[in-house]
Amino acid sequence: MLRQAADTVPGARAATCCRLVPEGNGTDVRVTMTLAAALDRPLPDRVHQVRRTVLHSAGQDLGLTVTAVDITVADVLEPGPTPGPRLPTGGGA
Repeated sequence: MLRQAADTVPGARAATCCRLVPEGNGTDVRVTMTLAAALDRPLPDRVHQVRRTVLHSAGQDLGLTVTAVDITVADVLEPGPTPGPRLPTGGGA
């Protein structure tokens, strides 16, 4: 579920997910994941967006109290094609 949440952020894919480490009295957890990210935006912004998405999913979908989401960017994604109008490829009269 948390991997899917991370993968919803454009330009980010969870490479390894997710190690849940109990903290405090055992009801809180710390999430650790590895991420592949595109470089078309600043990495800190993308990591922040993934962190927020994972925190939301952990609380809303799984009922977990997460104390932290530790993210390591370990790989680079190639940027996807930019949608736009198709140009003629030649031919015709």
